[in-house]
Amino acid sequence: MSEEAKQTRAKPDPTMPARWKPKFLNKMDSRLSLVQQIRRIQNDLAEETGATSIIKRALVDRFSFLLTMLQTMEVEALEEGRLDAAAVGRWTQATNALTGIAKQLGLEKKAHRVGSLRTYVETKREGVA
Repeated sequence: MSEEAKQTRAKPDPTMPARWKPKFLNKMDSRLSLVQQIRRIQNDLAEETGATSIIKRALVDRFSFLLTMLQTMEVEALEEGRLDAAAVGRWTQATNALTGIAKQLGLEKKAHRVGSLRTYVETKREGVA
């Protein structure tokens, strides 16, 4: 290994645990209001999207977390009365990620042009006759 590679090599982080242990949102204390809010969003969104597969459920989880994070960022920005460029950048990235997940879940529903009731009835009559 070259001397330059040795100097630029990442040093071990002393704060990292020796053994990694996964943590899951569904194992968190349900008495916390933030956990309750995220779970409400997860349940509503899973029902709305019909998220039955593991992949769709994972997207619902990410969407719920990002939505809560964005709402928190927005409230904090308003309470503090300032928005710096870095905060706007983080907000924009999170919003773009949220939009991408929404598209993957099929939430980009578009309104269909609806004709009059008279046109609908006439069309149905013509089809029957």
